[in-house]
Amino acid sequence: MELIEEELDELYYLKKEKLGDFFRSLSKSHELYAPFRADGRKIPCDFNFVLPIEDYLFKRWLPEDKKNDVDFNEYRSVEPLRSFFTSPKENLRPEATDRKIAIFGAKNCDLFSLKIQDFVFLEGEFSDPLY
Repeated sequence: MELIEEELDELYYLKKEKLGDFFRSLSKSHELYAPFRADGRKIPCDFNFVLPIEDYLFKRWLPEDKKNDVDFNEYRSVEPLRSFFTSPKENLRPEATDRKIAIFGAKNCDLFSLKIQDFVFLEGEFSDPLY
């Protein structure tokens, strides 16, 4: 599963008000995942207050979801991006699927980790033919 790197000549901006329409349109042809705020833990402190810890998870976006539920934030999600591409367990009989996925809100560190994973499985003396 090699990442495709392309040089884009044009840059497009999407207004916040149009995000829901864009997601609805894209979800017709792709499984769409975006970061959603999860119920976080709270850490008690010695100074009589509680520190909230916000967790974010990639969740499949469905058309009935409100666009405001998607939370583009500065923190990476709890589950790494590679979980979309590398499963801890696999069926030995491959399933016939041509699903396309689109992931929004991925952080740079997660994208770089996929490049490292590509190097490990595709470069060098041995490469994994099932990767």
